[in-house]
Amino acid sequence: MNKPAMVLMGTILAVCTLEASKKRETCIVNLPVQPMMALRHIWAIHEGDTLMVPIKGNRILFELKPGKYDFWLDAVAPFKDQYIRDVYLQDHTQTSLERVTLSK
Repeated sequence: MNKPAMVLMGTILAVCTLEASKKRETCIVNLPVQPMMALRHIWAIHEGDTLMVPIKGNRILFELKPGKYDFWLDAVAPFKDQYIRDVYLQDHTQTSLERVTLSK
């Protein structure tokens, strides 16, 4: 292998190592929803960015960066969408939100 290729591989390895060793600031959010079958999507909105939250099984437990969030719960008709405003998430904590009951 020639010298430029070795330098490139070394640089890539160094960047990957540094990126992998970064301290990740995350918060865990627990969001109970009833009935789960009426929920289509959950959107987390933070400073103009929107992220779709994965729904796995009958539990909604996900990780986000610290900050202030709004959550939009997109329900299947005839149920109505719900909007949760001003949820403050702190670093390395688990936040359990109140149970949301989707109404018709």
